[in-house]
Amino acid sequence: MSWIKRVVRIGVLSAALLSLGTGLLLASPAGRLLDQALTAHFAAMNQRREQQQLTWWDGIQCQLLYTGIAGGGRLFFPEGGKIIWHYLHGHGTDLWLSPNYIRASPVILRSLAQLKEGESRQFRFRQSEDWRLSYAVNPFSLKKNSGNVLLWQLMEFETGAETFTTLNYGMGQFQLPDALIYSLHPQTYTVYCKWQL
Repeated sequence: MSWIKRVVRIGVLSAALLSLGTGLLLASPAGRLLDQALTAHFAAMNQRREQQQLTWWDGIQCQLLYTGIAGGGRLFFPEGGKIIWHYLHGHGTDLWLSPNYIRASPVILRSLAQLKEGESRQFRFRQSEDWRLSYAVNPFSLKKNSGNVLLWQLMEFETGAETFTTLNYGMGQFQLPDALIYSLHPQTYTVYCKWQL
C-alpha cells in the first residue's frame, strides 16, 4: 500500500509543478508571445475561411475551440458559454438567460439609469468594463417597463475580419475573429433576459 501512496504523491506533486510552470510561462513575456501567435493563427484561419480554403485540420481546431469555449466557458462565464453552445446546437430557437448575474452587472445598471419608463435602446460597451457580460451580449437592447426590464440581442456574429472578441484567460489575452464561428455553420437566434424591478 505504501507504494500506491508514493505514486499518488508523486503524481499530485508533478501535476502541481506542471500547473505552476504553465502559469508562470503564461504570466511571463513568453506568454505575451503566445497570445500574439494565437491571435495571428486564428486571423489566418479566418482568412482561409473567407476564401473557402479551410483545411480538415482547421475544421478540427474550430470544433475543439468552440466546444471548449461553450463547455469550459460555462464554468467561468456561464451566460457566454450557453450562448455559444446554443448558437451551434440550438437550431435557431430563442434562448432565455437567467437574470441572476445580468441584472447586477454595472454595465446593465448604468444603461438602465439612462432609460425612462417605456423606453428602449441599444447599448454597446468595452469588454474590459464587464468581461463576463461581454462574452454573452454586446451590443444588447434594453427596454425598461414599469415593473420589469427586458434585454435582448439577435445572435448573428459579424462577418468582417476586423470584428473580434478578446478572450481574457486571466494571465493574458488573445483575439478571436467573430466570423470564424461561421466555419461551424451556426444558426441565428435571439437571446432574451427578463427580470423584475
